Amino acid sequence: MSVFRRRAEPPPGARITSAPPAPALDWSEDDRIRAEWPPGQLEGAAGGRLGWGNGMALYEQNPAPGQYLNIAEYLTRGLAYTYLGKPLISDAQAAESVRRILHLISALPPGGPAVLDHIAARLARLALAVTRQKGWQPASLGGDGQIPDELLRPPAVVEAIGAPGVARNDYLRHFFAKAS
Repeated sequence: MSVFRRRAEPPPGARITSAPPAPALDWSEDDRIRAEWPPGQLEGAAGGRLGWGNGMALYEQNPAPGQYLNIAEYLTRGLAYTYLGKPLISDAQAAESVRRILHLISALPPGGPAVLDHIAARLARLALAVTRQKGWQPASLGGDGQIPDELLRPPAVVEAIGAPGVARNDYLRHFFAKAS
């Protein structure tokens, strides 16, 4: 008899779900999100435009799910400058970037390393912060609706903007209530 037991693995494609941990930080605070995107760590205007352009092109090529996070990260290279008040892309391009980032984050395959969830949350927060800054959220959240509600509702997006003491179903309302 062996003292080692083989851990039962779920069948391929099965999602293991557990309740996400309670948020430790209030992600509705602009200063907290800005701290994730310090200007000194950005690539500069040329690098930001190049990365963003690569992300836009890759998105159009019907990428494999394993590429989604990488493409979303490329898109944020240009979008971060919009958030920081030094836009490299037009508002129409920024809105499309937000839609694509939120779509990619929502479609990420489950079961990857936890660090990927942290990266995905950071990218989603940037997209949501630009949405709030520009007032593109649905009218029900005080915006003009350029970013549709269905892109804001997936669990990976909602969990990215959690706040201590706020019920999960109120995360979006709490986040967009901070619109300036």
